Formats: sequence, structure tokens, C-alpha cells
Amino acid sequence: MLNSRNNIIIFSKAIQTGKTTALFNLIKKYEHVGGFLTPNVNGKRMLYDIEHDKYHEFETKDDVTNPIQKIGKFTFVEKAFDKAKNIINQYNNEALMIIDEVGKLEIEMDKGFEPMVKKIIVDFKIKKFDGILLLVIRDTLLEKAIEKYGLQEAEIVEEL
Repeated sequence: MLNSRNNIIIFSKAIQTGKTTALFNLIKKYEHVGGFLTPNVNGKRMLYDIEHDKYHEFETKDDVTNPIQKIGKFTFVEKAFDKAKNIINQYNNEALMIIDEVGKLEIEMDKGFEPMVKKIIVDFKIKKFDGILLLVIRDTLLEKAIEKYGLQEAEIVEEL
């Protein structure tokens, strides 16, 4: 279980160091968890809705039938970002809210899960909710994220 002096925690480690696996282990310890994870399933990134225990297509190769967003070598289905934004927007004071992850699209381009990431951070900063917001941010983007979202007071952890 997370024991924090703060209601916003940043889980930050390097790429490919088991962050999502650690999150799957963590959610087993909580009765009420909202948010989403982005695990790699059979070589493709998926969007996992924690509350509904449901996977959605997230990463695609070249999807000509659906709008997409590209970042680096990755191509993502736009409707998955909309699904994730709805998951964030429907947060209902669960014990734990997880956003896996806040990355380059959000931090550097105001795309991806924005503007809902910014909104949920503000809601937690003003103590609108009683639970804990757990943001996953890779180590190379941590400083930019702290600056962009005003997360200087957030607790930063490398282990869960």
C-alpha cells in the first residue's frame, strides 16, 4: 500500500524497467482503483481500464480506418486517448487513481491525455478528492512534468 504525506505521487523510473508490472501488482492491494495502465501485450501497447478490467486497442501500426496520433516510432489510435480521457473524467473518489503514463505527448505537445491530465492534477492539488493520484512519468521527463504541472510538492517514488 502507498503511504504518502501527499495526495499526488509520481512513480518515476527509466523506460522498460517494470513500471507497469509494478502497477499491476499494486492495484491488487486496493479495493477501489480508477485510471488506466498501458501494458505491452503481445508486442503492442494496450490501454487497460483498471476499474472495468478491460483492455482497449492503443498502439497500432498503420490504421487507415481510425484517426491516429504519432509520437516517435509509435502510432496510437486516437479513440484510445478519448477513452483514457473519459476514464480520468469519470474519477469518483476511488482510493487510488493511476495514470500510466504522462509522456511526451502530454508534457511537450499538450496532446494525448490532455487536457484531462492537467484537470485531474488541479483537482487533486485543491483536495477535491480524498484518494491518491499516482502519475507515471519516465525519469527523462520528470523535471519538465514537475515544472509544467506545478508538481513541486508531489512525492516522487522509484518503487511501489
